[in-house]
Amino acid sequence: MEIQMVMCFFATVFCTVGMLVNNDFQAISREAKEYELGEAKYYLVVVWNGIIWQCFFLGAIGVIFSASSLVCGIVIAVLLPVTEILAVIFFQENFKQRRGFHWLSLCGLCFLLLRRDKG
Repeated sequence: MEIQMVMCFFATVFCTVGMLVNNDFQAISREAKEYELGEAKYYLVVVWNGIIWQCFFLGAIGVIFSASSLVCGIVIAVLLPVTEILAVIFFQENFKQRRGFHWLSLCGLCFLLLRRDKG
């Protein structure tokens, strides 16, 4: 976990330096002003998005260390359609063809696992 924390820290520093060189921090304030829900909510979303991604990566590394990279890949593959479905339910996103495909893949995985357990 220490190695993952160090990697994340240096990745953050590397990206921050790149954003400083390109003056990208000015674009963040411009995007915040144009955000539909308000400037304060924009910054809240950005900060929590970063925190959740860090927790996700640490959790993925934990699954790899305690189980295997195959199990980690399966967990990520299962969570992809779940996040798409939750976006439709909670954020009233449009249910597009891509989201339908994710729903079908999740159902197919569930049926495959159920059939495998019975057979």
